Amino acid sequence: MVVGEERERARRAVAVAAQSVADALELVLVDLRPDRRPVGDDADLGSFLRERLGRGIDFGRVRPELEGWSTRRTAAQVLATPLAGGRATAATLRAAATAGLRLGPGGSATVLAGQLAWVAGEAIGYAGAIRSAPATV
Repeated sequence: MVVGEERERARRAVAVAAQSVADALELVLVDLRPDRRPVGDDADLGSFLRERLGRGIDFGRVRPELEGWSTRRTAAQVLATPLAGGRATAATLRAAATAGLRLGPGGSATVLAGQLAWVAGEAIGYAGAIRSAPATV
């Protein structure tokens, strides 16, 4: 059933994106409250950035198929995706300010690094989708 499969892919893509936003906010909030440091794999910036990169790759792999992009459209997205990092960072910082969060320089830098890791992963995922996709124009 094609409709059910498309819904499931869309649900997975949304879940990946939502979890990434939650992870970014958790890391920023932890930086604001040093007495509440996490333990385990998510305790350092490197782990956070690796996770963001991986989630971006996953999203970039499924989005072209989910949205029915041609190879040409996907290639254009590879080139345009880095521009999205600045927009996403600005939107995240605005949302944090609207919510009353004071991120400071460290929190803002963490948001920027996380967003850039995501968009780098997304571009890698798009490139991988081009290599594995049937030839379309």
